This record gives sequence, C-alpha cells and structure tokens, in this order.
Amino acid sequence: MVGIFFFWLHYILAGILLYTSLRSIYVKGKKSEDRYPVIYYKTNSDKRLKTPLWVILLLSFAFFVPILNLVILGAYLMSKLINEDGSKYCKYYCKSLLTKEY
Repeated sequence: MVGIFFFWLHYILAGILLYTSLRSIYVKGKKSEDRYPVIYYKTNSDKRLKTPLWVILLLSFAFFVPILNLVILGAYLMSKLINEDGSKYCKYYCKSLLTKEY
C-alpha cells in the first residue's frame, strides 16, 4: 500500500517537473542588444523559451523511466534557471502556479 502511494507521488512530481520545464520557462528582457556580452536584467517578458523537438521528445521519454525522470527533468530545469556565466542575473525565469507571488 505504501509502495503504491510513493509510486503515484513520484509520477505526480515528475509530471509537475515536465510541465514546468516545457511550458513555464520564459526569457527575461535584455538591457542592450549591441553590446557583447548581452546583459540581462530583472524585467520579465511574456516571451516563452522555444524548446527544440528533440528536447521535448527526450524529456517525454524520460518521464516514463521511474528513477531517472526526476533526475533528468530536475537537471534540465536547473540548467535553464541557473546562470552559467557568473553574471548577476539569469537569462530565463520560471512563471508557473508554484512560483506565483501573491
């Protein structure tokens, strides 16, 4: 009985991660287009991140693998939301029901 509960809890968490990584990552506004490197600032836009088809298929197939789905989906989401160049602001932000501010 407990195993069935954890199984469904696991897939609900994986479904939330899949939805968040495919539908609720948006691109932040840019400060200047002509300078290199482009500096991103805090203003949020309504421009959704375009995801390639192979990434969508990979994440969809990873959803059905029991343990790897949380690892792969979480790693993809963290790679998009953490700034990799050491700048102060990140290029993307997450806007979903879980991150909504009231």
